[in-house]
Amino acid sequence: MPSDRPMGIETEFAIGGRRKNGMPLDRDSLLRRLSEAAMERWRFLPSSNGNGIFTESGARFYFDTGGHPEFCVGESSDLNELVSHVKAGERLLSELVDLMEEQDGGESEIWIFRSNVDYSVGEPRTWGQHSSFLIRNKPETFLTDLIPHLVTRAYSWAGGLNPFMPNGLQFCLFPRALFFVRPIGPDSTAGRGIFHTRDESLAGPGYWRLHILCGESLHSEVGLWLQLGTTALIVAMTEAGLKPGRGIELKNPVQALHLVASNLCHPLVLIDGRKLTALDIQEHFLEQAERYQDRECMPHFAPEVCRRWREILTALRKDPRTLSKVLDWPFKAELFEKICREHGFSMNSFAPGNDFRNRLYEALKGTAYERQSPDVGFLIGPRSPILEVAARMTPELRKAGLSWSTLAAPKELRQKLLEGDLRLSQLGPRGLFQQLDQAGMLERRIVREQEIELAKTNPPARGRAAIRGKVVRELCGDGGTTCDWQFIRDKTNGRLLDLSDPFCSTERWIWEDDSDEDERDLDASLNSLLEDLNHVGNI
Repeated sequence: MPSDRPMGIETEFAIGGRRKNGMPLDRDSLLRRLSEAAMERWRFLPSSNGNGIFTESGARFYFDTGGHPEFCVGESSDLNELVSHVKAGERLLSELVDLMEEQDGGESEIWIFRSNVDYSVGEPRTWGQHSSFLIRNKPETFLTDLIPHLVTRAYSWAGGLNPFMPNGLQFCLFPRALFFVRPIGPDSTAGRGIFHTRDESLAGPGYWRLHILCGESLHSEVGLWLQLGTTALIVAMTEAGLKPGRGIELKNPVQALHLVASNLCHPLVLIDGRKLTALDIQEHFLEQAERYQDRECMPHFAPEVCRRWREILTALRKDPRTLSKVLDWPFKAELFEKICREHGFSMNSFAPGNDFRNRLYEALKGTAYERQSPDVGFLIGPRSPILEVAARMTPELRKAGLSWSTLAAPKELRQKLLEGDLRLSQLGPRGLFQQLDQAGMLERRIVREQEIELAKTNPPARGRAAIRGKVVRELCGDGGTTCDWQFIRDKTNGRLLDLSDPFCSTERWIWEDDSDEDERDLDASLNSLLEDLNHVGNI
């Protein structure tokens, strides 16, 4: 296989809105209208399975499990091109929301968010951004080398609050990490594994798709570029038999992931008993990549990825705060600390009290207030159902140098932090991140403005995505044509475009009057494709 393998990104979004009088807009109606707006504005062909559309940019837009809008960019082997298409997809969706508000005559406000954790419900939920890499070996071949890398990609974390600490405050470098509960698994919505084992190539025989769930949606183009680039180098080395992860296998990958999600410097135990930090493990992978960067098996961008990778790791070791304008979690950590200081606190000051808060709210189980999450003031007051528990904790609390008043603060402050987080994740000019970016307060750009604008209506330059986008543009509006990752079926003219070769560079149409043998091959390919469509994603 050529060293420059196709890669892809699929991003899940959330949508909400309200009328000017404050009444919330129905979510199902918003999803329906978003779909209608896309079909009004974009050149497209409908998906073969009836869920979503394929666009002239080579991308797919549809609604995933749980009704999340999902935008899957056209596959590409160029990092800058992929980043351009991801950012173009965000702009396209933001423009659809603007159109929906115009249709309402200014009587509603509609938001679309690119975030990773939903803190608004009792049971935390997550969605995010998945990446995919074309491979010629079966996915399990990559397990040993990839897991330590996925656990420690500190430059690709979004930052936020610990979603499983609703009554306390703990900054998380990688909030989505806490939703991964096993090292390996096939599920993407529950019981998630760090290494995802779904075997769904979306390509012809001899190809597989390495589908990576263990990541987060990012504002930073630098973070996204490195997330893709570093992983591509490790995939290339593994497929070439160079074993870049040899000697640094983690003893307990899930525990390591949860520990490093809140503490970048926490020592992680290897199977040989040694202890390394996340940055030590990344340094190991970087040294392997630098050693082999000029090999034929490595993609063309290997030297540039190694250079940027080393720059970022050096800065993270020296002081992550120096990257607050570049990477997501250092930026968010600085913002959250500023909000805390405005309320007379420090983010770190809440850590000692988190255990006491958790114990206090744990005691509410079995009472009438179990699901109400009342504030600490109520729980230590005369009407508290657990007043005796609070009284027993008081001496221990004072011994730790704390008071009930300091434990009461996080509820209001947590809400302020979550509001800031939500505003950051909002797409479009009303989103806080875009406002800060336009004010020149961030240094996270990789691609030029014109590249993003071009990617809104143009597919990647090479490979089957280029052909897909071209044919979508030519045949859009033809009610007899449907599209998928591997095929475009033109029912009007009785032909089918074969895109099962990820590296194809010319259109290969199969006509209805082809030989019986070709028909049998086509039927077998289509049957295989229909099986894949149960869990359609991107390559």
